[in-house]
Amino acid sequence: MVIAAALAASSAARGQTAYRVRSSTNTPYSSTWSGSAWGTATALPTLATNGLWLQGVQKSSGSEVALGATDSNGAITIMFNTSGTFAAPTTLIATTGYTTVRKFGIAYEQISGNCMIMYANGAGNDADYRIATGGTLSGSNPSAISSTAYVDCVRLIAKAGSNEILALCSDYNSDFRARVWNGSSWGAITVLSTNVVSPFTESFAGAYENTSGDVMVVYNTAASSTPSYRSYIGGVWSSAASMTACSGVPQYIKLAAKPGSNEIVCGILDANNHVRVYIWNGSSWASTIEVTTNAGYSDRRVFDVAYQPDGLKAMVVYGNNSNQPAYRTYSSGSWSGATNMTNMGTTPQWVQAVPGKNAGELFVLVSDAGLDLNVWRWSGTAMGSMATLETSLGGTTTTEPFSMVLRTGLKVSSWQNVNPNP
Repeated sequence: MVIAAALAASSAARGQTAYRVRSSTNTPYSSTWSGSAWGTATALPTLATNGLWLQGVQKSSGSEVALGATDSNGAITIMFNTSGTFAAPTTLIATTGYTTVRKFGIAYEQISGNCMIMYANGAGNDADYRIATGGTLSGSNPSAISSTAYVDCVRLIAKAGSNEILALCSDYNSDFRARVWNGSSWGAITVLSTNVVSPFTESFAGAYENTSGDVMVVYNTAASSTPSYRSYIGGVWSSAASMTACSGVPQYIKLAAKPGSNEIVCGILDANNHVRVYIWNGSSWASTIEVTTNAGYSDRRVFDVAYQPDGLKAMVVYGNNSNQPAYRTYSSGSWSGATNMTNMGTTPQWVQAVPGKNAGELFVLVSDAGLDLNVWRWSGTAMGSMATLETSLGGTTTTEPFSMVLRTGLKVSSWQNVNPNP
């Protein structure tokens, strides 16, 4: 039995909504979070098969949502909700060859509202892209972002107040490339590294500084424990520079930009299961701290970083080889001590943290080794109680079959093997 779940604002209800797919029919269902309880389930269009990777993205204005998935056959699909209900999913490619990493990325142009999806094109050494306007997809176009080997990890990052989108991808030869879309055409391809250590993990990340609009990219290279970074300023990439070394080779990297500032928080999980966080102050990586020496794993992203919508605090949430995820907050130039969250019964596997719609609000989603999907709400001063959304996620513990997105409401999308708890 397969279940996909997501939380989202809809035209019918301005709160959060949970989407999930029940496997015997592979039918997505949705239920709305009222602020205190989950509503009853409503059927959505049928999907083809069980999912391993999922990404949901909402348009910067309005309620349109794009939901992309990779299934167990390696097929990549996308569906759109443009008017309160999802249209049937479109298959972008029947198989990408293997399913060990999310091989697609989705982003909305922030002015036009057009949606871009970039995805590995299977047998070719490239990633194709398509543009959707109002949920209607264009034909497939080659991006020519990779020309030496199969494309592996693909990520798209949208620039606020612009139609610019940054595309990043690694390939089977461990090359790491970047290309910038200006809203109508692509700029030059830049090879940022020819030796990212693991093209099958999220061993790179990018973010736009909120005030300047400059790009920051952090990545691993050459089996080194020292992360590298480069900036993209005025259409020019800087030379590579080094950050404070981790305990081991970086495996998973996440960035989040502070609203109304050039500050960026970076989190890194290394091969020795350590998690280290860094703060970029707009000109240098001025602060760093190791938050755990045993996250429990290095082959799944058992941490995440985010800023509150008001920018007053950054947060890192992480596993610490126990049944309780932990978190720390950053404000006024320093990190708080660690605080444990609710005991889930088994260890954390994947973590997502997403800003809410209120000033200090964050939502934290954690899958555990028992294949439960749990969620918390941070108010800006305290972490709320845990709610278990699902009790048997699909995929495996090394894939991320859920996605959390929020603008006017929270969307959590996930795949499961059994019917969810009501």
